[in-house]
Amino acid sequence: MVFVNLFSGSLLYGKYYSRCHFPTSAAIGLHFYPIWEAASLMNGYTNGACYMGREWELSFRLGMRPWIAVAYSAPVAAATAVFLIYPMVKEAFLMDA
Repeated sequence: MVFVNLFSGSLLYGKYYSRCHFPTSAAIGLHFYPIWEAASLMNGYTNGACYMGREWELSFRLGMRPWIAVAYSAPVAAATAVFLIYPMVKEAFLMDA
């Protein structure tokens, strides 16, 4: 139902507000806050910047193989695709119309 509403609202009827689906600066700032406030990238990872870095640090300290960190790379890749790549491609596609 949501896809139909977005499709009919933005493409068929030309409603501009139906096309504006992008993360706000507040959401991006809150998500990347530990990285921005860290002295270095590794310091940001160990302070909880993202689950993948945190799990890698934990497995490294315990002498384990970092399979949990590899497993957490899927949500990181999905979030990157949804919040960074998809809005850019969608905007480029709508500019052609």
